[in-house]
Amino acid sequence: MDYHEAMDYLEGLGFFGMKLGLERIEHLLQKLGNPEKKMKVVHVTGTNGKGSVSAMIGSIMRHAGYKVGVYTSPHLTDFRERITVNGSKIGGQHLANIMEEIIPVAEEMKNNKDRGGPTYFEIATAAALSHFEKEGVDLAVIEVGMGGRLDATNVVSPLVSVITNISFEHTQHLGNDIEKIASEKAAIIKPGCSVVTAASGAALNVIEKTCMDMNCELSVIGRNVTFHENESDLKGQLFEVSTGQRDYSLEMPLVGKCQLANAACAVSAAEALTKKGCRVDKKAIVKGIKNVKLKGRFEIAGKSPFLVLDGAHNPAGIRCVREAAQSLFSGRKIALVISICSDKDITGMLKEIVHAVDSVVVTRHDYSERVEEPEKIAAEASKHSKHVHVEPDVRKALERAKRLAGNVGVVLVTGSLYLVGDIKKLVIASSRRASARRGRRRACRTKRRAP
Repeated sequence: MDYHEAMDYLEGLGFFGMKLGLERIEHLLQKLGNPEKKMKVVHVTGTNGKGSVSAMIGSIMRHAGYKVGVYTSPHLTDFRERITVNGSKIGGQHLANIMEEIIPVAEEMKNNKDRGGPTYFEIATAAALSHFEKEGVDLAVIEVGMGGRLDATNVVSPLVSVITNISFEHTQHLGNDIEKIASEKAAIIKPGCSVVTAASGAALNVIEKTCMDMNCELSVIGRNVTFHENESDLKGQLFEVSTGQRDYSLEMPLVGKCQLANAACAVSAAEALTKKGCRVDKKAIVKGIKNVKLKGRFEIAGKSPFLVLDGAHNPAGIRCVREAAQSLFSGRKIALVISICSDKDITGMLKEIVHAVDSVVVTRHDYSERVEEPEKIAAEASKHSKHVHVEPDVRKALERAKRLAGNVGVVLVTGSLYLVGDIKKLVIASSRRASARRGRRRACRTKRRAP
């Protein structure tokens, strides 16, 4: 089996197939030798910031000298982005070899009417854990897909559990009030682990009770872990974090005030790991935060006009994007390109951002199973702006937004990580074409100079 055959099988399962519960993943991992039981783990959940915190913890621990696996979702342009070791994506043939082990088990499971076959996400999770075991990672940072209690990743027994923050999301699966959502996410807390959270209010009350019941030490961002912004611009942020154990002066290439709380979570998690026997000095934390890499989170992907990509997909995330854009691009014309999945809080997201931009171009990202029709989004956006346009083709939507923004303006792409992935593919393809043209021109100049 090669990589393309492996991906054909995986994608044939349906990208958005969802079956909550742990029975299938537990059976699959048992057949693979239970790799999840052979590694140290940091487990990360929350409404927003999971990917950022996972990337930061991974970077810190790499700079502390550890071999670190990081599993996140979804990917932007390449499935292999989900599974990395020390920042490098899983090799195509490595993934194919793991899939050769998984597929016979998955096919056998399909014949069990009670259990059923595994989903796309369950197989991806099993592949990540198997790869990390084969690579002999010292630590695995595992991001929850959705919720926590019944998420396929909740088979691990973490040293540290991180719950970034909690607001309304996936209410059809997690519950329609904050306490229920918090309870689902707090289920990643296991007896004796250390817990870090940036949650507040009723959600924090649930987490605190769970920690008491599980005999877990809890660090709360904003209470015993604090942070303070010093400077910020398009290149990043200078800020301070105080944990009660250490004070840190930090530099980070990620922008937006919401990333400060995420960084505080990562720093606190790293300190918690030291109490669990991992050696993490101050220098590793400083370097790890300074060198963290993360695509699709207020990513500046172009200039003239500025092209900003952020995969925010709920009102709280969109609010962070809006605040960052207003702070960093004050006085510039902003054209918004947006596409949203049909199961998201479309009304709440649009209320947060449409009034703060000069024009809106509604498009349709490539994952049609869950994408909302552009006309429906545009009708809702028109309640907040007179300058709403519909362009279902993503390429044409981007070009239209560039014209609306002008060379000194900003094109802001948000609403879905899938839309960000589509735009990134266009940017990458354009960059390759430009590079090829430069190469041809150099070849022509060399040829003309030749005797």
